[in-house]
Amino acid sequence: MRAILFACLSSASAGLLRVAVNNSDIGNSLSVPGTTSYGSSKCPCVGFNNVGGKTVLEMGGQKVDYPADVGARCEAWDETRAPQCKGANPPDWCAQQWCYVDPCNCDLPEIPKVSGALPDAEYQGKPLYYSFETCGGSDSYTSGTNKEACVNKKTEPDCSASKKCQWNGEENKCGGAAVMGYCMKPLSVNKWGENDCRCIGIDNIDGSTTVKVGNPEVDMDYPADVGASCDQWDLNRHPECTGDEKAPFCYDRWCFVDPCKCDLDVPPVGSNHLYGADFQGKQIFLSYRTCGSENRYSDTHRKHALKKQDEVCATFRSSAWAVTPVVALVMSFIVVA
Repeated sequence: MRAILFACLSSASAGLLRVAVNNSDIGNSLSVPGTTSYGSSKCPCVGFNNVGGKTVLEMGGQKVDYPADVGARCEAWDETRAPQCKGANPPDWCAQQWCYVDPCNCDLPEIPKVSGALPDAEYQGKPLYYSFETCGGSDSYTSGTNKEACVNKKTEPDCSASKKCQWNGEENKCGGAAVMGYCMKPLSVNKWGENDCRCIGIDNIDGSTTVKVGNPEVDMDYPADVGASCDQWDLNRHPECTGDEKAPFCYDRWCFVDPCKCDLDVPPVGSNHLYGADFQGKQIFLSYRTCGSENRYSDTHRKHALKKQDEVCATFRSSAWAVTPVVALVMSFIVVA
């Protein structure tokens, strides 16, 4: 297996925007003071940060527009948006920071909770979870507002009635099924990509994401969950993929991936679809190969892609990367129409 995996996975607290040590109980923080925080290294945020568009959440019985990158970093997302937070005396949770997390990659004393605001959303085949603790926040939201959260179900029948929940008989409590023992469940390669290069992003959400496509480039609205799972995302959307004569790549399936967790015979490539966006502080790449499609590139292009992948992951682990992340990020891009 290539060294790039170790470049990013040797420690979740090393590298781009992760070099500062936070001595709080939640461990190492994935941030540099004064910059974006991606939560604790023991429970990093998931989702695409710094993307345009909107995501529609169900808050207080209403459909509410949030930024497209909601939950991808630690922020008090609800403070100026949730209906419950706009009164004269908003509840305490309105000012608390939180983000979405992978329950199977979260080792904190307080387990994450299944999202009630995005009830149909998924991350790599699991319901979407959130955590206040990973951001150093306090969760008074779940007990008071998210009534359907698994931790609020106090009996086994109530717990078992939800497919998202599982009862723990030893501890007599209910928790999210992914947290309570389903993290080893095999994922569909056809939807979530190869085991060595999983799709990233939050799937099955309502809204839109602004992407750059075409030559010359134009900004277009794609579905909010673009690239979160394997699909023909460009078909009938990309300028070259509408009308009667469509380019061959329009029919290819792809998804966005973490370049430092992708070890396939055909390397992923940097994408301008979400130019300037990041996933846990890393540039977002895309892969056709993980979705069973052909990368229509020459051998020279593939070698260039592999070189850039190695560069991104090598600089990610280096503390020097934190000094000039923007310059290094821009230099690492490979443009894909």
